[in-house]
Amino acid sequence: MHSQVTDPRDIEDMRLAWLYRTWRAAGSDNTPPSRSFVDPLALAPLLGSIVLFDVVGSPRRFRYRLMGTDIADHPGFDLTGKLLEDHPVAAHRDAIGALLSKVVETRQGWQARTERIIAGGSWPTHALALPLVGPDKAIDCVIAAQLFGPETPWGHTPHRR
Repeated sequence: MHSQVTDPRDIEDMRLAWLYRTWRAAGSDNTPPSRSFVDPLALAPLLGSIVLFDVVGSPRRFRYRLMGTDIADHPGFDLTGKLLEDHPVAAHRDAIGALLSKVVETRQGWQARTERIIAGGSWPTHALALPLVGPDKAIDCVIAAQLFGPETPWGHTPHRR
């Protein structure tokens, strides 16, 4: 389920709400922040859960610029440097593409709550995707954070079916 985010109170997970507030503070009322918003030291609490997507070409495509280790560890593959269309799970690829397209088209943050079936386990996830602008103020990057499981300290365990 996707929903647009206009207020950090719309986000149940405090870590994702923190990312949203930090992102809002870095931009202006009508313009999202630039890529310089992505500072590994400032984003350290979520760094392993961050994915950066470059927005490329026409028609629009998404390239994984960076895939955090917490995210890559769950399915057992790292898509850094690859296009979204290279994602091996069609249902995940389509859901991610739909979320990223909404972010680019609306220039707003969007969140998604889903359940992923990966490596024989059922993984509840909560993701937040936020646009970043290039020098021409067009959306050229999306920063996303995806958390697995309930809000707990790092090191999530899948719920086996």
